[in-house]
Amino acid sequence: MAASNSARQAEKTASEFLGARPEFTFATVEFQRQWIEIVRANTNATLDFAHQVLGVKSPSAFLELSSEHARKQAELFAEQARLLTGMTQKLATDISAPIRASNAFNKAA
Repeated sequence: MAASNSARQAEKTASEFLGARPEFTFATVEFQRQWIEIVRANTNATLDFAHQVLGVKSPSAFLELSSEHARKQAELFAEQARLLTGMTQKLATDISAPIRASNAFNKAA
């Protein structure tokens, strides 16, 4: 009897989780789109830096350019990390909402 109840509860939880799949898919696609934009921005910044390095005439200008690039990249990285962290937290919350709402773990105990 207990095994039958557990099996039914597992089926219910699985169907509720699969019901959340459209949100999961949308959130995942949005996360991947944002990730691609971040990669694109970082690639462009690196290529711009390489192009600027080719025009450097002195070691001091190179150091100044390198320092400025490193500062900008550090700021950009911090902003990107905050964005991705927020998106990841929202994704995890959205995905787990149906499972938490079903309260499956408390009913099984």
